Amino acid sequence: MGIQQFYHYASVLFKGAIEQHNNTKPARVYDHVLVDLNYLLYNVAKSSGAGDSIVIRNVLRTLRTLLMLTPPKKSCFLAMDGPGSHSK
Repeated sequence: MGIQQFYHYASVLFKGAIEQHNNTKPARVYDHVLVDLNYLLYNVAKSSGAGDSIVIRNVLRTLRTLLMLTPPKKSCFLAMDGPGSHSK
């Protein structure tokens, strides 16, 4: 799913806007952090392979870790696709 070659297109067009992040770098603070929940939910659910409560706990743990690595100063927007007229 997704737009084919979008990551490459965005990384070439907006050099420096997309970077790999790891635990060895100090956290950078951002004004706004946007999280694609579909991607996060899919990966956590796929790796959890368990009941709903465990998936939810793992999603919250992953989201907490993500926000510790990229703390927002102003806002955090959690985007999730919905019906056609109400998606992101």
